[in-house]
Amino acid sequence: MAPAQRDRLMEHIMMSASPDSDAPAIRWSAAAEAGFVGGIVYLMIALLFIPLFIGGTVWGVIRMIAAIVLGSGVLPPPDTFDVGVVLTGTVLHLLLATVYGAILAVIVNGSGRGAALLVGALFGLVLYIVNFYVFTGVFPWFAAARTWVTVLTHVGFGVAVAWSYTAIAVTPRRSWSAER
Repeated sequence: MAPAQRDRLMEHIMMSASPDSDAPAIRWSAAAEAGFVGGIVYLMIALLFIPLFIGGTVWGVIRMIAAIVLGSGVLPPPDTFDVGVVLTGTVLHLLLATVYGAILAVIVNGSGRGAALLVGALFGLVLYIVNFYVFTGVFPWFAAARTWVTVLTHVGFGVAVAWSYTAIAVTPRRSWSAER
């Protein structure tokens, strides 16, 4: 991230936390929930579209993600279910989705739903480019997944996070004392 971009992002974060800001404070729990929802939507799109249009199973995607921490020895073939690999890949995927969701929440905080969805789609596209063109220097096996389905899963992720965050963040918080 360029220094100017980082400074603008930090300024936006600080402004959203400022009591004088017009933007509402970021709801970090909503951001985490939205990232988790986006991660699930990503997997659902992959689960449906990979077998239909690319061939193979979603286990290949999970294995690619798990290989980030387990090493390239877990890469397909075989493109099959392995409980340890699937658990590692899924947990890592959802953790990354939560982090990326928080970043997107900072960006769309206070935006209207339509603008947030557009920004979410663009965020997903940028995330695809970073993951499959920048990170391939460290994780070269991601280059094999440069497909339109992978672009769609990332755009779907961004849209799902933006939609979820804008829906969850405007819902009033409930406290235990208020329910008694």
